[in-house]
Amino acid sequence: RAFKLYNNMLNKKSKLEKRIQELESKLESVQTAVIELKVLNEIAVDAGKTENVDQTLELILNKALGFINAENGVIFLVSEHNEVLETFIKLAENSKLNKKPRIGEHITGWVLSKKTPLIIKDLSKDQRFKTTEEERETIKSLICSPIWFEGKIIGILQMINKKIELDGESSFTDYDLSLLSIISANAGQLIENSRLQQLNFEKKKEAEMARLETEKLQELDRLKTNFFTNLSHEFRTPLTLILGPAEKINSQTSNDVIKDSEIIKRNSQRLLQLVNQLLDLSRLEAGKMKLEVSEQDIIPLLKGIVLSFASLAERKRITFKFNTTEKNLNIYINKDKVEKIIINLLSNAFKFTPEDEIIELIVSKKEEYVNITIQDTGVGIPKEKISKIFDRFYQVDGTHNREYEGTGIGLALSKELIELHKGKIKVESVEGKGTTITISLPLGKKYYTAEEICESVKSEEVATDIISESMLIEKTKNEKIDVNMIMETEKSVLLLVEDNSDVRSYIRENLEDEYTILETVNGEDGLKKSIENIPDLIISDIMMPKMDGIELCEKLKTDERTSHIPVILLTAKATSNDKITGYETGADDYIMKPFDIKELKVRINNLINQRKKLQEYFRQRGIFDFGNEHIASIDQRFLKKILEVINQHMSDSGFGVDKLADEINLSKSQLHRKLVGIIGESPGDLTRRIRLSKAAKLVEEKFGNISEIA
Repeated sequence: RAFKLYNNMLNKKSKLEKRIQELESKLESVQTAVIELKVLNEIAVDAGKTENVDQTLELILNKALGFINAENGVIFLVSEHNEVLETFIKLAENSKLNKKPRIGEHITGWVLSKKTPLIIKDLSKDQRFKTTEEERETIKSLICSPIWFEGKIIGILQMINKKIELDGESSFTDYDLSLLSIISANAGQLIENSRLQQLNFEKKKEAEMARLETEKLQELDRLKTNFFTNLSHEFRTPLTLILGPAEKINSQTSNDVIKDSEIIKRNSQRLLQLVNQLLDLSRLEAGKMKLEVSEQDIIPLLKGIVLSFASLAERKRITFKFNTTEKNLNIYINKDKVEKIIINLLSNAFKFTPEDEIIELIVSKKEEYVNITIQDTGVGIPKEKISKIFDRFYQVDGTHNREYEGTGIGLALSKELIELHKGKIKVESVEGKGTTITISLPLGKKYYTAEEICESVKSEEVATDIISESMLIEKTKNEKIDVNMIMETEKSVLLLVEDNSDVRSYIRENLEDEYTILETVNGEDGLKKSIENIPDLIISDIMMPKMDGIELCEKLKTDERTSHIPVILLTAKATSNDKITGYETGADDYIMKPFDIKELKVRINNLINQRKKLQEYFRQRGIFDFGNEHIASIDQRFLKKILEVINQHMSDSGFGVDKLADEINLSKSQLHRKLVGIIGESPGDLTRRIRLSKAAKLVEEKFGNISEIA
C-alpha cells in the first residue's frame, strides 16, 4: 500500500514537472515575443522621426547591432537584378573589415539567390563557401537576412562577429538569426516609408521654394509699381506747373509772364534732375559710368553746399551746423558726383527732421579716409528697415504721406556713387531720436587707376543749383485771417492744402479773383484751419507731410464741425484703387495731375452751386425736412440737434446765438460758417424763423392774443 502511494506521488511529480516545463516553454516564447515586439516598436517609433532614407538605414543598423550584440553591420540596397545601389556599414573600432564591402559570389550572393536567411557560426569550419584566408581571420561568425518589400528583395541586412558575452559565447545563435529576420522583414516597409517621406519633403521644399520665388517676383512687381506710381507723381507735379503757366503766357502782362516763366524754369530743372538720376542709375547698372577724379579741396565744396541749404534750414526753423577741424583737405574726387551724394543725403535729413531740431555736417580725417558725417535729430529709421534704405525704388513707408515718399532712387544713386569712389557708407539710427550717416572716402591717389585720374575735370551741371523742389518749402501766407471778414465776405472761402509752393501759387493766382483763398502746407495744419475757419470748399493734395489728404478727408467728414464741407482731392496717383479709396473717405471730387485750371474752376463751381441749391431747398421748406439725399447723416444729426436746442429755449427771451453756440460746443464763428454752409442762413436768422414759425402755429390754434404769443 505504501509502495502504491509512493508510485502515485512519483507520477504526480512527473506530471507536475512536465507541466512546469510546458509553462516555462510558453513563458520563454511569450518573453521572446515581447522582446521582438519591443524591438520592432522601438525601431518603428524612432524611424518615424527620421527625415530621409540615410537616417532610417543608420537607425535600423544601430538598433540591430544593439539588440543582437554584434560588432559590425552592413546593409546592402539592391536593384531587381541584384545590383548594389547603396551600401551602409557600421564597423567596430580597429576592425579589419573592408570599409566598402561588395556582394560576392559567396555568402551574401547565396542569400540573394536562395532568398533565405543564413547563419555561419564559425566561418573557418564552414565548407559551403570558398573564402580567403584574410576573410576567415576577420569574419568569425555571421548572420544574414534578406530585406523584403511587396514580395521583392530590396536589400540584405548582415551582422558580422558576435561580441563575446559573459558566458563566453562568441558565435551567433539561431535566436539571433530569428530576431534579425524579424527586423529585416519590417525594415523594407520602413525604408520605403522613409523614401516616400523624403520625396514628400522634397516636393514640399520645392513648393516652398516656388512660393518664395513667387513672393519675390510679387515684391519686385510691387516695388516696380510703386516706383512708377511715385515717379508718375514726381513728373506730374512739375508738368502741371509747366503746362498751366505756358498756356497763360500769351495773354498776360509782362510781370505775369516773368513770374510764370520762373515757375516753368524751376520745374523744368527739377524734371531734368529726376531724368538725370534715372539715367545715372542706368549707366551705373550697365557699367558705362566712368569715374574721373581730380585733386580737390573738399572743405570749400562742402561749405558751398551747406550755404545752399541755409535758407531751407531757416524756413524750417532747423539748426544747421557745419563742423570741421580741417582748414584744407585735398582729396581725389569727382566734384559733381560728390555734390550729388551730399545734396541727396542732406535733402533726406531735412525731409525727416521736424522744426526746432538739429542737423549737423561733420568732416574729419581718420587714417587714410575722409569721413563726412550727416547727423540729425529727426524721426529716425526703424531698425528692420535700415538695411533696405539704399535699395533701388524702396521707400521707408508705403502710405500716401509724401514725407515718407519719393522715387526711391536718390539714396540708391548716392550709395552707388560712393562705391564708385572706392568709398563706404554706414547708417546708424534710433527711431524717434535721429539718424547718423557716415561717408568714408579714400584720401590718396593710389586708390584709383591711371585712367580714372585726370588733372582737370570739366564740371557737369552744378548740382547745388538744383536742390529738390520738394525740399524748398516756401513760406505760406499764414497771416491771421479776420473771422469777421470771412463771415461778411461775399466771396466763397476756399482752403488750399498743398505742400508744393508752386502748385499753391499757381492755383491761388487763378482763383483769388473769384474766391477768398486760405492756404496751408500739410494735412495737420489743414485740419486745424478747417475747424477754425469753416471754409466753403477744400482743395487738398493727397501726398503731404504730417497728414496725407486721405486721412484729412476722413477726419473732416467725420467731424460734426466740418462734415458738410465739399472736398476735392488732387493727386497724380491715377489707379482705380486710389480713386476708390478717395471716394470711400467721403471726397466729393477727385482731380488728377496735371490738371486744366479751367476744369478745376468748373468742378469748384459745381460743388458750390450744389451746396447753394441745398441752401435754397432749406429756405423754401425750413429745416424740418431732413430726408434730402444730399445731406450727410452727420449733418442731419447736427441740424436735429440745433432744432432741439432752439425748441428747448423757445420761451427764453435771453436765448441768442452765444448761448446756442455754447450748447452745440462750437465757437460763434464756427456755428455761423457751419449753418450758412448747410442751409444758407445765420444762427440768428434761423432762431428767429423757428420762433416765428412756432408763433404762427399758436396763432392758427388760437392759443391766445398776439401779445401773449409774443
